[in-house]
Amino acid sequence: IAIIIDILITTLSPNGSGFITSYVTRYTWELYLRVSNHKPKKIFLKSSGVFIICLVLTIWVSALWIGNTLIIYTDSYALLNSDDQPVTTFNKKLYYIGYVLSTLGNGEYKPSNNFWQLYTSIISFNGLILITVALSYVVPILEAVAKKRKLSLEIASFGMNPMEIIEKNWEK
Repeated sequence: IAIIIDILITTLSPNGSGFITSYVTRYTWELYLRVSNHKPKKIFLKSSGVFIICLVLTIWVSALWIGNTLIIYTDSYALLNSDDQPVTTFNKKLYYIGYVLSTLGNGEYKPSNNFWQLYTSIISFNGLILITVALSYVVPILEAVAKKRKLSLEIASFGMNPMEIIEKNWEK
């Protein structure tokens, strides 16, 4: 539930990021600064943005995946294999939840009763909506970076220092 709220706040709210995303981005950035000794090493610090976005997306998907696996793992008879035998191992349930989050499964395992069928449907819907929303969150960020670079190139074309800008653009 915490990850779902964080994803929704981060991706849909105009007020910034959710509590988990805010924590991860703040401390990851601080780590980058410490490693660079607070000196602007452009190549190293440039990679921080992409790394932070990938880290946040990984945390979101992993938390959804592991959290739902733990819920379904509480009932040893929640899943059945194709021979109607209970699936009891954590790895197989982890595999099942990963499959359901990303698609609707492949029929190798199936929920054992109405409750787990409903829960599987909810997981599938959450996976479809939340992972799509999370990935679409990245597009505006990349567009903003592209606009920032374009603007910096335009400004740089005016001149390299204030005097050069005045000399190039002074109307006579």
